[in-house]
Amino acid sequence: LPISGGVLAANTVSTDDSHGAGGLPAEVADETPGSSTTTTTTTTTTTTTTLPPPRTATLAFSGDLLPHTPVVTAAAAWADEGWDFRPMFDEVRPIISAADLAICHLESPISSTDSNLSGYPVFNAPRALIEAAIDAGYDGCSTASNHSFDRRTAGVLSTLDVFDELGLRQAGMARSAEPDPAPVVYE
Repeated sequence: LPISGGVLAANTVSTDDSHGAGGLPAEVADETPGSSTTTTTTTTTTTTTTLPPPRTATLAFSGDLLPHTPVVTAAAAWADEGWDFRPMFDEVRPIISAADLAICHLESPISSTDSNLSGYPVFNAPRALIEAAIDAGYDGCSTASNHSFDRRTAGVLSTLDVFDELGLRQAGMARSAEPDPAPVVYE
């Protein structure tokens, strides 16, 4: 409310027809010459905010995709040619594919050419492992592990090539030592 010359001035708005002198309510109007009447009316406004319904998301995170030699041998037995890791995901595929976001942890480097494959203790897996992860419903993988550098820089670059070529996102490995300020974001 504005204050003028030490006097509190107020504007009164009313839809009531019982007004006296000067538009003031009759019960407070004073028609005595030289008198002054001030009326203060408080109006309360209530605002209701409707919140959107809560959103939900199903997240699935799994541990190591780590193809020891017996796992790679089984994948070769299921394939007509090369390797087929898809049957290994049969029991978890419904869970992974139903998730809004599913992230695996890849423990092994991936060979983009399916050459120099190996198991424990220095891993290098065929690209069919990533194809099977995509088929199972994974949206991405973490790739930073104690085996990430098993095949040195060439193994890291080969793994990243496979991820890029197949369109699966990853976080953990990088093409250079330069920091990448952009995080991997899933919408």
